[in-house]
Amino acid sequence: MQQSVDILILTCNRPEYFEKMLNALRRQTGFPFRLIVVDNASEQDMVMRLRRMHEKGLIDVLICNPVNEFMGGWRHGLKHITSPLFALSDPDIVVPDTTPCWLTQMTGCFERIPDLVRLGVSLSSENIPPCWNKFEARFLCLRAGKRICQNPLLRSATADTTLQLIRTDSFRKIGGFSAETIDFEFLKKLRTQGICAVHQDISAVHLGWNEYKDYPEYLRRKNVLIRPYREVALIEDRPQ
Repeated sequence: MQQSVDILILTCNRPEYFEKMLNALRRQTGFPFRLIVVDNASEQDMVMRLRRMHEKGLIDVLICNPVNEFMGGWRHGLKHITSPLFALSDPDIVVPDTTPCWLTQMTGCFERIPDLVRLGVSLSSENIPPCWNKFEARFLCLRAGKRICQNPLLRSATADTTLQLIRTDSFRKIGGFSAETIDFEFLKKLRTQGICAVHQDISAVHLGWNEYKDYPEYLRRKNVLIRPYREVALIEDRPQ
């Protein structure tokens, strides 16, 4: 019997994105998994939606933070990780419909490549914002790294906090379960433990690239509180 994989998602508002991600996970993942969701102080409507999903069994573990801890929110969900491999992801990634399913293929990579410690999904270029050119898009979609395996096709690109599968013991060795913040810079430490790669044949849709159209105020707020986002300029350019 296959051991389930814990999938940890950190959310904040943008309910339509999260629901699309959840629906895809439930429909298009044949491998057993347990879903852990940490919410970073969303508005009441979003929190109520999450609680209803939890009550229906669509979310296995739900933690609702009273304040937005940004990347610090991951640690509350990490306390619940029990599987040898676990996934973490932003709440705006729609997994593809593949046979075998995306998670079956990714766990298989860890079985075949003992030195693999981190494996992300690549991202579809179908909704890359127009402020990025084709050359930049290859990096955004995690398709520009050195080829490290042909079958399956893996490249040495490094995912940010988009959907990725991590070897739990390796994550523990870099202090992940006691870290205050899990971000791109921290996750790069996994390179000291083994191979970090991105699966080129498993391509997910990153809904967050549509924020300038779907959630412009959310994007503006991130631009102020987190870092500058090039896509903010597209908000004013959109026809009214």
